[in-house]
Amino acid sequence: MLTHSRRLLPSWSGVLAASILPLILAGALLLRMGLSPMQGLDFDIGTNQGWAKSAVELGLARSYTQQVSGAMLPNYPPFSMMIFATTGHIYKTFVSPVYDAGLPAYRIIIKLPAIFADLLLCVLLGWIVAKMRGRNAGWLAAGIAALHPAIVYESAVWGQTDSIFTLFLVASIAALAWERTAIAAAFFTLAFLTKAQTAALLPLFGVWYLIRPVRMLWGLAGSIPVLLIVLLPFAIGGAIPAVWNVYAGSVGYYPVISSAAYNFWWSLLADSSWSRHDTELVFGVITFRAAGYLLFTGITGASLLVSIRRMIAPMTRKQTLGLLFLLASLSSFAFFLFLTEMHERYLFPFVAFGLPVAFLGRKEAWLYALVSGLFFMNLLGYLAIGFIDRGLYNEFSSLDVFFASMQVFLFALLFGVLWSQRVVAVKKKWEWRAGFVKIRRMLIWQRKA
Repeated sequence: MLTHSRRLLPSWSGVLAASILPLILAGALLLRMGLSPMQGLDFDIGTNQGWAKSAVELGLARSYTQQVSGAMLPNYPPFSMMIFATTGHIYKTFVSPVYDAGLPAYRIIIKLPAIFADLLLCVLLGWIVAKMRGRNAGWLAAGIAALHPAIVYESAVWGQTDSIFTLFLVASIAALAWERTAIAAAFFTLAFLTKAQTAALLPLFGVWYLIRPVRMLWGLAGSIPVLLIVLLPFAIGGAIPAVWNVYAGSVGYYPVISSAAYNFWWSLLADSSWSRHDTELVFGVITFRAAGYLLFTGITGASLLVSIRRMIAPMTRKQTLGLLFLLASLSSFAFFLFLTEMHERYLFPFVAFGLPVAFLGRKEAWLYALVSGLFFMNLLGYLAIGFIDRGLYNEFSSLDVFFASMQVFLFALLFGVLWSQRVVAVKKKWEWRAGFVKIRRMLIWQRKA
């Protein structure tokens, strides 16, 4: 009887295992809430606050063509505006019924959507890595996402929202790996309706669906309802042309070669890439913008071409997750490195896509750590957090160029990881064929004997 009652009680190891993820999330939330009162970047936070207030007081559709308090007109897609509107309604309902945008609490509340997206990223990435490498690895991945300095800095300090559309993209890639085509398309569409930078993964998703044409219908079934639901209030308000202009005007909105992004162009042109127009000609032949498109298209196409046989062949769930997140990491990295008009923040999706890749091996882990560290230094190079990082860039004026050059080098090494996987796959294929030929010859010899 005593033995039976003991079995009914949870073991200490079971209690500990069940409490690890909640403790990670609680720590992640406390860290972010503790940092959220920090000033961050006034322009970005003030713009987001203005968009939220305008969406509340003028309505979603009208806020695309008119803003209160002198805020700039939105250049973000419609679902982002819906998130800002929701945040604004919460602030007005629970904090300031007269909508006083000057209260300190508003700075914290405007950061909450990205902070909650961070927490969901911790859960999702931890679950994905657990499926790839086991439960302990999943907890480690969740902990890394919870404490990753670039993730924490962007949402809790800076006040940016990149973790939101990145969350949708990670969910979309995971759904692809589980062959939930409609769900994958729905999340991808939601990401595209949140941030135009989702276009970095269009080649990957396009090729994935092209080699599985039957699943395109399921993709449309998942994508169209999301599109209609999100666009409906803007269509009713007559704001669809304004929404279209957000996407059509995303290229050329900040027409510089590099907007403080330590990428390929910054490694060549340094600070002058911030002041030079990307429609200038390279060697009098092609514009920087067109050259960026060619580089991105060529490199991304090469990575997909290298992997096309593996995408067609049957794979285990672990192999599919590893390949998809490696390709997503390379696409987002190439997007940041080679296209013009890149901001320092646009490498953020790599931080999420690269985390499952870091658990594929020691080399991948080192590459992820180095790229993430350089990305964090890129953020500090634009928005310093204290006198140490500010003094570092002041004392070493070429540090940004060094970091940019290192990022290009690390990208080449990451592409090498993909290439080495192809070589191993081809080698195994030929080993299998050689074994088959050997068996066939033995059978023929036995018949003759």
